[in-house]
Amino acid sequence: MRFFIFLIVVYIQIQQAQASKKQIKSLVIFFRHGSRTTNHKHYYDNELWKGYQRGDLTKKGHTELHGLGQTFREIYGQFLQIDQQVKEQANETPTQHNNLSSEHVRVKHSHIDRTKSSLMSFLLGAFPNWFHPDASPHNEHLNKPIRNLKTSNDKDKLKKDYTFLIGEEQCPLIKKIRNKVFQSKPMNFMQDIITQSYEYQKIRAKIKDVEGFKMIQGHGYEDLADIYDIYMCHKSEGLPTPNFDKADISFIHMGTQFFIDEIYFGHRSLVKLASQKFFHDLLKIIQSKNPKKLHIFSGHEVNIISLFMNMLTREEQNNILGRSFHTKLLPFAAHIIIEFLNNGNVKFLYDFKPLKIKLCQYQEECDGKLFKTFLKTRILPNARKLCFYHYKHILEREEELKNLQKQMLQTTHEEQETDEQI
Repeated sequence: MRFFIFLIVVYIQIQQAQASKKQIKSLVIFFRHGSRTTNHKHYYDNELWKGYQRGDLTKKGHTELHGLGQTFREIYGQFLQIDQQVKEQANETPTQHNNLSSEHVRVKHSHIDRTKSSLMSFLLGAFPNWFHPDASPHNEHLNKPIRNLKTSNDKDKLKKDYTFLIGEEQCPLIKKIRNKVFQSKPMNFMQDIITQSYEYQKIRAKIKDVEGFKMIQGHGYEDLADIYDIYMCHKSEGLPTPNFDKADISFIHMGTQFFIDEIYFGHRSLVKLASQKFFHDLLKIIQSKNPKKLHIFSGHEVNIISLFMNMLTREEQNNILGRSFHTKLLPFAAHIIIEFLNNGNVKFLYDFKPLKIKLCQYQEECDGKLFKTFLKTRILPNARKLCFYHYKHILEREEELKNLQKQMLQTTHEEQETDEQI
């Protein structure tokens, strides 16, 4: 009997040891900002977005990130040593809490204001006792400084942080590559195909009398990208939208995808460059014996897409993430979570669901040594030099553009036949 009890105790100890090894050592979350106003530069001549500026986070955007923070708190509260029952006594101050200390949290956001606003709303949801008792996603208490939490309003300094590499000002190489692609014959041919199509003319006719869409003066795929941006912003906030049918939306998606592909992902070097600083941060977490418990990155759609394009095969991008990734149009507040475990392994989650990918041999846990080797192959030690010096190996990607042309021609022809049948 004693021997049987001894075996049970040993078994329990083994199970506890194995569970301990799988416990989280450090946690990373990288999310896209919440719903925003449109980025179209001539849009704000009308009264629809009165009180907002170009690209501002909306009330809905604040609510989305606040909700994401609350869900994050529910799932990872035990790891973060969070008291799930938030105290609401009137005499409690922001420094009297049982939450994880802000000294153990590292935060980063881009130089665009909406990413800092998204960060603060997320933190309010995840760590409400860091804030004033009356703080909400929609009042002035949200943006009051948090003790020991380092955030910055210095946009020039933030622009130099390559974690959120998104613009030509940060990296002149981006402009050189884009100009090379935009001036190519296949791109000009693509532009003509779009603007001369029946579907494009139908869409232009539908937007001309809708408030908020009248000012669009773009051309071809740039035009479609502007239409998509305003359409999604209006739809999110319940503002007027054109009467688009499924064929219209499909065509707009395709044109927007083409535009975004060429702006942000038109060359393999751009994709690699866009994520290298973040990968460098991940490598430091792996190599650290005592990393901070939580690392929070508040960025943009293109940052997350770049991560996935570096980590996932093309088939995985489409199968795991679906059409939203295939069209390079991720939802607001989209997020990826990376768990660094005590056993040295790593887990990846998208929308709180584990990713079983080729990089990790299709297991939920990725071998830490393998991931470390992967990171080293993705890090460019001369990234800043590469951005500010002439790069001679710019490719036009002729074959890929030709395939897109064929796809566009075929889709346009099929949609015309469908309309004729209707």
